[in-house]
Amino acid sequence: MYGDYSVAMKETEFNAVSGLNETIVDVQDSYELTLPSLTASIGVGWKANDRADIRIGYEFAAWLGLADRAVFLDDIHEAVYSKDNHNVMFDGLFIRASFAF
Repeated sequence: MYGDYSVAMKETEFNAVSGLNETIVDVQDSYELTLPSLTASIGVGWKANDRADIRIGYEFAAWLGLADRAVFLDDIHEAVYSKDNHNVMFDGLFIRASFAF
């Protein structure tokens, strides 16, 4: 998978003395990202005839680097941020029945 991303974060605070909103953080970032993925499954199936079949098995899918975002590291120093990314993985049992008509 491939994506073109644009991320923006803006944080303001109301200053009671001046009566204005003051900008604390104003961050904009644009980047391109290729997301590798991995999928594997194993199972058994039974084909009743040319039109119907049933399958059961176990499937695993991983999207690497999918949750990519800018994260603030500290609430005392508001302008300190870093990129953080995580892998998203799914796995589990599946049951599939199909009928062609």
